[in-house]
Amino acid sequence: MKYAVALLGIIILIACGEEQTTNDAKVQVQLDSINQQLLALREQLKSNDNINDTNALKDSSEIPDVPLPPPPPSPLTDDRKKNTAPSPVVGESETAVYYYTGSKKKSVEISPWVDGKRTITLYDPFGKVSYIFSDRNLSYSITTRLVTFHSNGAVQKAVVHNNPGASISWSESQITFSINNEPEWKEVTTYPVELTIDGNPKYYWDKKQQNWVKQEVLHEQPVPQPG
Repeated sequence: MKYAVALLGIIILIACGEEQTTNDAKVQVQLDSINQQLLALREQLKSNDNINDTNALKDSSEIPDVPLPPPPPSPLTDDRKKNTAPSPVVGESETAVYYYTGSKKKSVEISPWVDGKRTITLYDPFGKVSYIFSDRNLSYSITTRLVTFHSNGAVQKAVVHNNPGASISWSESQITFSINNEPEWKEVTTYPVELTIDGNPKYYWDKKQQNWVKQEVLHEQPVPQPG
C-alpha cells in the first residue's frame, strides 16, 4: 500500500512537471511572438521616421530663401580711393559726413531728407563753408549727385538734376571744384536737346560776388576793308 501511494505521488509529480513544461513552452511561444511583433513595430516606426525626415527635408528645400536687407550706406572714411565718389545718399536718418584724406576735417556734409528738403555743404580745408547745394523733392525736384573726388577728399565734380515739374524740359548742371572744394565752372545742358537754342551755356564762379557769372561768347567782327 505504501509503495502504491509513493508511486501515485511520483506519477502526479511527473504529470505536473509535464504540464509546467507545456505551459512554459506556450509562454515562450507567446514571448517569441510578442518579440517578433515588437521588432516589426520598431521597423515600421523607423521607416515612418525616415519618411518624415525625407518629407521635412523636401519641405525645407521648397521654402525660398528670403534675402537679407542691404546694410545702410556708411560715410566714406579716410582710406577713400582716389577719384571715387560715395553712393548717392537718399533718405538717410542721420547726417553723412565725408572727411579730407588723412585728417578729421570735414570735406562734405549731407543732411537727411526732411519734408522733401536736404542740403549738401562743402567745406574748404580750413573749415569754412565753400558751397551749398539745396536739394528739393517736392512738386519739382533738384537733386545733387557727387560724381568724383580729388585725392585729398575734396569734391571734384557734381551733377545737379533740375526738373521743374510741370514742364516738357529739364536740365542737368555739371559743376567742377578745386582741391579746396571751391566751385570753378558750371555747364548747363537742357533736355530734350532740340530745345536748346544757345547750346550749353557755361558759367564761372565769381569768388568776390559768390555767384555764377555766364561766360560771354565773343564773336569775331569782320575787319573793315579799305575803300
